[in-house]
Amino acid sequence: MELVPGIGVGVSDLQNAVRAEVDRIIKETKGDPLAQMKLLIGMLYERNLINEKEVKVLSQMAEAGHAAGTGTKSAQAAYFETRELHNALLASAGTSPVALVLASSAIGSYSITEGSDGTVVFAMSRGGWAGRGAAAGAAIGSIWGPEGALVGGAVGGLVGAIADRCGA
Repeated sequence: MELVPGIGVGVSDLQNAVRAEVDRIIKETKGDPLAQMKLLIGMLYERNLINEKEVKVLSQMAEAGHAAGTGTKSAQAAYFETRELHNALLASAGTSPVALVLASSAIGSYSITEGSDGTVVFAMSRGGWAGRGAAAGAAIGSIWGPEGALVGGAVGGLVGAIADRCGA
């Protein structure tokens, strides 16, 4: 896979562009994390990186994650719902790699550990940055086409996971 960046585009240029785009999205959605995720999913659809079916599935994943993050749904129930949706994407012929990156990031937002009494404990990151980072990275990376969206989505998801872990 060969990515050819635009002439004169450096890391600092991308950092400034990302900050401006994130500020615009936060302002447009009035700081609502679920609305931000849905807006980013819509951007990926408009750029022909995901299809209508994938929009629906990724939106369902975002809703489940948001519900778990706010405590209106158990992290365990949200995880299994998200896992089932991810499995369906994996089993569907023609699923876009960008949708799979976002779905994988959604799964990665959950942690499954052993409780002190030996029970299995499910937890969801409270910040939701991993999913939004993956979607924003894919949207911004898409200026280099589908390959850029894949790389941007993966990197954005990783950076978002770090932000979630650090309590951002």
